[in-house]
Amino acid sequence: MPLSLPLRDRQLLHTRNIEVKGYIRPDNIYEIEGYVKDIRSNKYKNKWTEVPPGTPMHHMQARLAVDKNYVVKEIEVSSDFHPYPGICNKIVSNFDVLVGCKIGGGWKKAIKEKLGGIKGCTHISELLLVPIATTAYLTIYLDNNDVAIEDSDEEIKPGFIDSCFALDSKGIVVEKQWSKFSNKKN
Repeated sequence: MPLSLPLRDRQLLHTRNIEVKGYIRPDNIYEIEGYVKDIRSNKYKNKWTEVPPGTPMHHMQARLAVDKNYVVKEIEVSSDFHPYPGICNKIVSNFDVLVGCKIGGGWKKAIKEKLGGIKGCTHISELLLVPIATTAYLTIYLDNNDVAIEDSDEEIKPGFIDSCFALDSKGIVVEKQWSKFSNKKN
């Protein structure tokens, strides 16, 4: 069911667009590529720049090459639009510290330790933390596991079990799709 209609007239001030896509290369390495773009409906101005309405004030991108075990093999990031020209884009090379890290348990900690605070860019880090990590998981997992047809024969409990209401280990979805990991009391 969609959201209800807004109760009052309102004026759009800010739009944040996030898009992430997952690919596979001929060498069986996955590429996860995404961007975050913030667009103001009115002019944005500070001591370093003036951004006209409808023009991005932020546009940051990231591309990760990841193997089937979710280990980052390559990373490239860019900061094409930002409110501090000549400053924000200087940090993009710092993101190379994620090469060798694994998307999964410890991913958030690695980003915070290696790129938190003044060592990184908040917007690129946010992009890597959730939308890129989730898209990597969906891209790689679903490319290697057919979960729609039969009960899974996986040996290791998928990390998404117990991650939301529908995937409760005591619920019907896990009982039918990942019965080996079901905790349903009969």
